[in-house]
Amino acid sequence: MPAGSYILGTIRLTLFFIMALLVGGAQAVVLAIPPLRRAHENYLPVMFHGLACRIFGIEIEVTGIPHNQHPVLFVANHSSYIDIPVIGSLIPGCFIAKAEVADWPLFGTLARLQRTIFVHRKREDVDNQRASMVDRVKDGLDLILFPEGTSSDGLGVLRFKSSLFSIAAMSLGTAEQRKALTVQPVAVACNHLDGLPLGRDMRHVYSWYGDMDLFPHLWRLGCLGHTTVTVAFLDPIPASGINRKQLAKQAETAVRHAVDRMNAGLPVEGYQGPAGSTADTAEAA
Repeated sequence: MPAGSYILGTIRLTLFFIMALLVGGAQAVVLAIPPLRRAHENYLPVMFHGLACRIFGIEIEVTGIPHNQHPVLFVANHSSYIDIPVIGSLIPGCFIAKAEVADWPLFGTLARLQRTIFVHRKREDVDNQRASMVDRVKDGLDLILFPEGTSSDGLGVLRFKSSLFSIAAMSLGTAEQRKALTVQPVAVACNHLDGLPLGRDMRHVYSWYGDMDLFPHLWRLGCLGHTTVTVAFLDPIPASGINRKQLAKQAETAVRHAVDRMNAGLPVEGYQGPAGSTADTAEAA
């Protein structure tokens, strides 16, 4: 890797850590003061994620639009921790993550500041998790879930775990509230580096999976040029009258079809709003 890349990596990581301290500090203040919390907490995470993407040269191309009738459970495939700032820069939502993330250096602290819900496997923790989700929904936040339960190489989509859909559905409590829940599948794929197609041998540039270490991967990403990530918001699935296994299967099928097309360089038809409305495909850099 050329020396110039190391310089770029150093600059990017320095800017990121400075930004994380400043925005993280602002988020801590907002969470501590109720009037500020109600007014600004939903948007500081979006700003943080957007700045992180810009610092690391991640360009986002968006097709379709997010469903705007709250509450929504967005479910996406997962090939890297980078999926979090990519999606988080587009949606003022709350991520649902495995409990281990809370213990990650720096990133665990940032996740807590952004009100991430950490999912434990213990039965006795279910009530606390449900209460946390209800709080987020009442505060106007939608929920964002990676139902594969782990990350992959991005070449395909792993099976969606229906148990995760069950936890998210329980968060809304009553049957009447559950009818209002909408699940929107989201497909994410990184296929270009500096405008050139990202082949199989370069998937590790974006994808973070297996036994890869976090900080070396972040360093390599910082040393490279600009990566292009495509995000497709697909047709929503009403949750009423559908059990968790059906929800998981429908969402998985939609995301897998979209990711396969995106990896093949083919267009994906995104959600354009309810019938009778018009919406243009959006792009974000």
